[in-house]
Amino acid sequence: GRFLSVGQSHEDSRNGPIAAQTWFVYDLIRKHLEGSGSSLENILNLTVYLGDMRDYPTFHRIHERFFPKDPPALTVMQVAEVGHKGEKIEIEPTALMNKSKIKREVIRGDDGAGAQMSLGVAAGGVLFLSNLVEPISRRSEFKGALRRKLPKASSPATRNTVLQGLAIL
Repeated sequence: GRFLSVGQSHEDSRNGPIAAQTWFVYDLIRKHLEGSGSSLENILNLTVYLGDMRDYPTFHRIHERFFPKDPPALTVMQVAEVGHKGEKIEIEPTALMNKSKIKREVIRGDDGAGAQMSLGVAAGGVLFLSNLVEPISRRSEFKGALRRKLPKASSPATRNTVLQGLAIL
């Protein structure tokens, strides 16, 4: 195929803080990608599941070490439970294979916040958008949050994403 998607969480999660778990998972992803004929530079999109959004700054500090230039699209969300007990993070990358002829195009945004991020990455007719999902505990809260964001949608793509979310509910 054109894309490779694998997911990893921290194997030894008993006492691992978020920095150690993030480093471990990224290193494992790097090894798996290299073993499959790809690399971190070919990652198009990362979906990150955190057990606690307060861990985001620490996670992102490690993330920037692995992606110092042309970072992939990044979606981070808080979930009630990550993998096995004690795990704080799970990361799911989608990457191109090295032999792929598909071009990876990073869509840059205003990095005035100082974070090493991209607005998204396009490849092979697919657009991966970065997103930070606020924690919502109940389905009714999620529906309400989507409705509140709809009038503020700044582009047709954002508006369509919000409408798709409402349709699912």
